[in-house]
Amino acid sequence: MQVHTTSIIPPPLDEFFSLAQDQTGLLSVADDTWFWKNGTTVENPIALLIIHYFPNDDLNTKNEYNEDFREELPGIPADTTLYTAYTAVDDDGNPTICTCHETDAGGIPCFRRDSLIAKCNLVELGSLVSCSHFVHSDYGDNGILFTHNRG
Repeated sequence: MQVHTTSIIPPPLDEFFSLAQDQTGLLSVADDTWFWKNGTTVENPIALLIIHYFPNDDLNTKNEYNEDFREELPGIPADTTLYTAYTAVDDDGNPTICTCHETDAGGIPCFRRDSLIAKCNLVELGSLVSCSHFVHSDYGDNGILFTHNRG
């Protein structure tokens, strides 16, 4: 099974997820396109609508994990591609949301890797590459808890 993550949860999926949490919404990358690093305004920003992250298939060594997968992380060497990022563009090269299914409520975006490859014009944005080896820390993963005061 091919699994990847995206940067957006569109309707009607947000209605489904709202059953499990108090808030739903978009995780937009557009906010980062309106201003330069120095704080000045970008005149004509171009914002990607969805970023799809595909995992490196070479790192998937098993169909099923019966043990803690974190124990395998130290075996991933530095400078390994972990994910490759893509976005869909229209025929003019502008960012778009590629739809796989039409409903009365509108189009449902493609999310599965095979559907995205078959139906969408994907452009590779770059890769997420490890710069060092991973360290498994049972204490760090289980013993530290951060809470935020909402007072």
